[in-house]
Amino acid sequence: MNIVILKKNAEHYKKMLHSKGFEDESKIFDQVRFGRENDKIEFEFNGTISNELINALIEISKELNDIVGLRECEKLKMLIDQNDTTIIKSLKTFRKSLEEYLLKDHLDGWVYRLTENNIFIPFLVSNILHSPSNPTTGEQASVKVYYDYNSPKFSSRHGSRKEFFIFYLKDIHGYTLNTILAKKGLFKETKELQSRYNNQIALYEQYSKQIGAQFIGNGNSESMDSRTYRKIMNDKLVVDEEPNRPNEFNQTTRTALNNGSRMDLGYFDDDNITESDDFKVMVHRIPYHPFIKMFSLAHHECVWMLADEIVPYEYTSDLSDKLVLPEDHKDLIDILINDADIVLDDIVGNKSGGTAILSKGAAGLGKTLTAEVYAECVQKPLYSVHAGQLGIKPEEIENRLEKILDNAEKWKAILLLDEADVYIRRRDNDMSHSAIVAAFLRKIERYNGILFMTTNRENDVDEAIASRCSAILKYELPSDDELFRIWTVLSKHYKIEMSNELINKLIDNIENMVGRDVKELLKLAARYKSQRNVEIDYDIFRKCAIFRGLSFKGKGK
Repeated sequence: MNIVILKKNAEHYKKMLHSKGFEDESKIFDQVRFGRENDKIEFEFNGTISNELINALIEISKELNDIVGLRECEKLKMLIDQNDTTIIKSLKTFRKSLEEYLLKDHLDGWVYRLTENNIFIPFLVSNILHSPSNPTTGEQASVKVYYDYNSPKFSSRHGSRKEFFIFYLKDIHGYTLNTILAKKGLFKETKELQSRYNNQIALYEQYSKQIGAQFIGNGNSESMDSRTYRKIMNDKLVVDEEPNRPNEFNQTTRTALNNGSRMDLGYFDDDNITESDDFKVMVHRIPYHPFIKMFSLAHHECVWMLADEIVPYEYTSDLSDKLVLPEDHKDLIDILINDADIVLDDIVGNKSGGTAILSKGAAGLGKTLTAEVYAECVQKPLYSVHAGQLGIKPEEIENRLEKILDNAEKWKAILLLDEADVYIRRRDNDMSHSAIVAAFLRKIERYNGILFMTTNRENDVDEAIASRCSAILKYELPSDDELFRIWTVLSKHYKIEMSNELINKLIDNIENMVGRDVKELLKLAARYKSQRNVEIDYDIFRKCAIFRGLSFKGKGK
C-alpha cells in the first residue's frame, strides 16, 4: 500500500515514526524523491500495514498539520477496516461484485467520498449499470454508479441531484473492490461513517440558525457568484443564511432490487410490479450535504462551507486593555459598550437609531484599530468596507451602500467604512461630488447600528456629515508615554524581549513614530533575527527604520 505526503515532511515522518518504535517502516522515507518542497510525493509500504502504524501516521500528520498526509492515512485506515481480497479483472464482474459488496451489511445504501479537507460526504447509490464499448463512436466500456444527494446549494423546486461515478477497465483491473473505490476517494458505508454524518447534520442545524454569528473557516469554499473554489485558512466568516430556510434532511427515494441488482424504478412498469424474493422495492433516505451559506469578511463574497469546516470565533474581550489611546477616546468606547441602549435611540420616528463615529487623523494612529477593538469587546463581527468598493456614481453608491447596510443590520455587525474621504468631503461647486455626498447621507441616516468612518482629511469633512455623527474622534501623534506603552504591549505580543532602555532610546531617536510604525518595526526585526540568528538590539531597529523610510532626530542615525 502507498501513502502520499508533502515532500517537505518526509524527513519528519521518518524521525517521528522511528521515535514511536516503527524503525523498519520509517525507512521507506529514505526513498529519494525529486520535486519542490510542497509537491505531493508517493511512498510505498512493503508488507502488512497494521492499525497501530496507521494510528501513528495519523498522529504525525496532525502534529505536522499535513492535510495531504492525514487524508491518505484516513484512506489507509478505511481500507484496512474494510478488508477485501477478491481481485477484479473485468467490468461485468466488477458491476456484479460491487452490488453484492454494497448490499452486504447494508445501512443506508450510501457510499462516502473523502474530500481534500478530510471530510466524508455521503451519496445514495441508486443504480449500477454496465455499458459495453461502442467502436463506432469510440466509447469505451464502462460501469456507471448512479447516485442521489441533496444540498442547500440546490433549489428545493428541483429536488435532489442525480449524478454518477464512472469506472473504466484501467480503473479496476487487478485491484480489490475497496481499493478500486478508494482510488476515487470512495468508501463503503460503516457505522462510524454514519455517526460522522449524523454529527455533521447536528452541527448544520446548530450553526445555520445563528445568522450573523462569526466563525473561522478552514477548507474549500465555493463562491456563490462565480462557482469557483478557494482554499481558505483561518478566514473570518459570518453566517448569512435566510431565516426559516426549509431543510431536506428526510427526503427519500425508492429503488428496486431485482435478482440482487439495484435498479431505478423508472425501468419498470408500476402496474406490473409484484414484490417477491427476487424483486423488492427499497425506500432510501437521500443524504443531505450540510453546506452553510457564509459571507467572507476578507473577500466580500458569499460562499458555501461544510458545517464541519467552520468553528465558532473566539472573541478577545479584554483587548481594550491593550489599546493605547487617550483616556477620552477609551471612555467613549466604554460608553458604547456599556450604554449602547441609550446611545442607539432617536427622538424622530423612522430616523436612524444608529450611532455614527467619525475618526479623523493621519495614517497609522489607530483609527481602524479602535473599531476592531470595539467589535471584539461587544463580541460582534467587524464588517470592514473600503470606500473604494462603493463606486463613484451616486446611483452606484446608493445601491451598493444599501446592500452593505442591510447586511450589517441583518448580522448586527459593527460597520467600518475605511478611508471614506470621497464620500464625506466638504461639498463645493462640483455638482457630481455634491450628489455623491447627498446619496451617502440619505443612506446612513436610516442605518440602525454602529458605524465607524475613518478619514485622513480631518479638516475637510462636510458639515452635514459631521452633524450626524454621535462622536468625532481626533487622532494625534502619540506622546512619549503612549509610545512606551505601545512598544511594551506589541513587543509582548510578538514575543520580543526589549529593555526599557532600548524602548526609550528608540522613542528618543525616531521622529514622528506612530503605532503602525512600531508594529512594522517589530515584525521586520523578528524576521531579521530569524534570518541572521542574532539578538535584537538598537542597531537592528535602526536598519529596519531606515528600510521603512523613518526619519531620525539629530544624530540618532
